[in-house]
Amino acid sequence: MNGKEAETLKKLVSLPSFVDKKNNEKKVADFIFKYLKQFGFLKVSRQKISKDRWNVIAKTKGTPKLFFAGHMDTVPLKNSAQMKVKEKNGKLYGLGALDTKGGIAALLTAIGEMKEIRNTSFLFYCGEEYGFEGMLNFLTKNPGKIGEVGIVIEPTDLKMWNAHRGLIEISFDVEGKCGHAADENSGVSATKAMMKLLNSLELYLSNFSHPVLGKSTLNVAFLHGGLCDNFLVGYRGNIMPDFARSVIEVRTASEKLNSEEISSFLEKEAKKNRVAIKNLSVVHDLGSFFTPEDELKDISKIIHSVVGRTEIISPQKKGYSDGQLISQKKKIPVVYLGPSGGGAHSENEYVEISSLLLLKKIYKGILGKYSD
Repeated sequence: MNGKEAETLKKLVSLPSFVDKKNNEKKVADFIFKYLKQFGFLKVSRQKISKDRWNVIAKTKGTPKLFFAGHMDTVPLKNSAQMKVKEKNGKLYGLGALDTKGGIAALLTAIGEMKEIRNTSFLFYCGEEYGFEGMLNFLTKNPGKIGEVGIVIEPTDLKMWNAHRGLIEISFDVEGKCGHAADENSGVSATKAMMKLLNSLELYLSNFSHPVLGKSTLNVAFLHGGLCDNFLVGYRGNIMPDFARSVIEVRTASEKLNSEEISSFLEKEAKKNRVAIKNLSVVHDLGSFFTPEDELKDISKIIHSVVGRTEIISPQKKGYSDGQLISQKKKIPVVYLGPSGGGAHSENEYVEISSLLLLKKIYKGILGKYSD
């Protein structure tokens, strides 16, 4: 990896863009804004998200046909060594090198090598790792057409990722009635009722499936129970507990399944078990995503011309990402496409340098195709 390509990637990785009380995406946003301003075929602007946090938006002349998006933030820093860019054995190590500054560096380099780009809009946005506020803000404040197809930068090993399940996260309490453990009729165990509710929910979710996305699944992320006024008493076996709390996460494969449907089911099951649902809170209510391959033929051909093949990533191997929000809001086909590497979200995150060179060629081919 030589010249501007190496410098762009190393610069991006060296700039902190994790979000805490002292840091955010501002330094990366400033770098990208300044970089893009040098090209006369781009109109570049900032979109405020909150204090010192900005999305960077760039547009070309012509009718919007292509939309590119990449998130600037990274997961939180685990140790300071992650900010020191290290190159070894054809790999570049550092926080965000793979997810997703490597892909952004490839796109910026591709833009820089084009004589002109038309019919394209770009978004470099905040907060993908922290609640999707950058993408949500962009989609809310930009109601018009952004393109006919969208590409979201994520690590995909140069493969097309065109489908994933949705993400529904709910926290709730179950309220029962205290009683003596020796007498089942003296109370209603909140913890036993909670287990019945969760088992029933898992069976219910099997009704919501998709031929490509597979089954909807349940993850019980947190579970606690006892006496609501003193958890320590709950460790004693002679008391029937009146309180249980759970945080559940559903990976939904069906557009028919949402937080309202799940909440309604839990309420009905609670009544059957003589308990009450309390303090129900929806953390995420994000739908499933699927773009048919035949809507991505042009992109598929370009990938094949560069790497000699086009592969599709199984939706069972990937989590949720906010390209789904673009697809849902703008009603356009969307695909994730990015470099190869490993260790995303870990202390040993790296991107394979050779994949960035191939990715740059792919991005250039796509930009050229949609500029016609």
